[in-house]
Amino acid sequence: MIKINKYLEELGLTQEDLPGYYNAEVDNNKGLKPCNDPRNKDIPEYGFSSYEFFNLDHTFDLLIYPRLCYFREYCNFGCPGGMSQEQWDKILNTMIEGFKLSLTVDYPKVKQQKKIDKAREYFARYYHNLWY
Repeated sequence: MIKINKYLEELGLTQEDLPGYYNAEVDNNKGLKPCNDPRNKDIPEYGFSSYEFFNLDHTFDLLIYPRLCYFREYCNFGCPGGMSQEQWDKILNTMIEGFKLSLTVDYPKVKQQKKIDKAREYFARYYHNLWY
């Protein structure tokens, strides 16, 4: 289960907004099993809830965005070879901005979608550079 953190809170999200939050009122006798419901056996068996797969790209965004923010704030010592610190910071900011848009805009406009796509492209390209 994904837990709320300061970076997600800064976006206005609460624990209730995250996949798998249990609210007994959500069940409404429709056979839905919120992930914290003891009847849902996914978490102990697999370590995650099946509710995270309803919108897996969103779940990934919820995991990636705060970690990129933390990385920029606390772990950004150096940059990939052949790149200046200023260039690397700009790429990190582009990634963070795109993942933030993905989490905060339900129906992105063309320009916003391009930023989201660029962020994901950079994330894939520089995936192995996200360490310190």
